[in-house]
Amino acid sequence: MIPATPALVPREISLGALTLQGASRATAASYWRLKEFDIVFDMGHCPQAFIGASRVFLTHCHLDHAMGVVYWAAQRQMMRMKGGTIFVPAGTEEGMQKVLTSWAVMQGPRGRYNCEVVAMGDTDVVEIQRGISVRAFRTEHSVPSQGYMVIEKKEKIRPEFAKLPPLEVGRLKREGQAITEPVTRVVFAITGDTTRLPFDRAPEVATAETLVGECTYISPDHAHLARPMSHLHLNDYADVANDLRVTRLLLTHYSLRYKEDDIPTLVRANVAESLLDRVVVL
Repeated sequence: MIPATPALVPREISLGALTLQGASRATAASYWRLKEFDIVFDMGHCPQAFIGASRVFLTHCHLDHAMGVVYWAAQRQMMRMKGGTIFVPAGTEEGMQKVLTSWAVMQGPRGRYNCEVVAMGDTDVVEIQRGISVRAFRTEHSVPSQGYMVIEKKEKIRPEFAKLPPLEVGRLKREGQAITEPVTRVVFAITGDTTRLPFDRAPEVATAETLVGECTYISPDHAHLARPMSHLHLNDYADVANDLRVTRLLLTHYSLRYKEDDIPTLVRANVAESLLDRVVVL
């Protein structure tokens, strides 16, 4: 018997310099906020702490990943906040705008929330702040879907100039010498719901410092359910373990078939040994 939908309480997880807040269970709700950048990935539920975030990136528009955006939009309008932006997979923007417009009409005479719906396609990039951007990558699910990477870009002094005295470096810079080169790293990535891991089309995801990956099915007995339901099984991570160079692998979005207290033990008993010390059970 499938248990009743659990009451999802947001968790706070330290990711080194970053902090992740939120929760996720399949068919219940998924919602995650990167606190330092104040951006949200999926909004199946909208805690009060998420309302201040002006950018929401939806991996897809199923209710358990998106139904909180109406509350978010209404609360921001009521609090007279500046309009926010909801980023959605290309092809779903019209439907999302209709949902927001319809609900705003029912809310009152203004008839429109002060927020914008923006389509993002595969490899599209949105700059969050100087040196920080979010890039979409296509995934495979039962509806249009995509994951996201948070990419940090910095200028690093070129190796041939690294040991020069500061005055000499300054002189070369004034003379127009290119003494730095751009260096990028993926500080965070999230798959959203997907039938397959995206490393072939977006190999940078496998290098993320933190990867939040869906893992709807855990038990070996449920491996046959993953593909027909357009989700992943824990075995899918074992298949790519040799290519997965993430520092932290945060597994989430577990089926309600699994009792909350049983999940950590079940994951650790079945996860690939090479991933065991990097896996965090959410």
